[in-house]
Amino acid sequence: TGLGEVYLNDIDSDEIKEFETLKLSLPEDVRSRLKSIKGDFFAIEISELINKVDLILCRNFLHFLTDQQIEKLFSGI
Repeated sequence: TGLGEVYLNDIDSDEIKEFETLKLSLPEDVRSRLKSIKGDFFAIEISELINKVDLILCRNFLHFLTDQQIEKLFSGI
């Protein structure tokens, strides 16, 4: 089946801009599948993505969260 859509989420506009700039060096068939979503992970509307997502990879993430956000994140596991 190959590559599906890949989503990058970041609260920092500069990180989103860097991602979008890096995408420009990729072939169009790959670039068109890479999406960026700016904002707080807990504030963005992910309901339309929930059935598309097979994996969430978080890097350097937990130390930014409040105790309540950590509890919410792991409550469904």
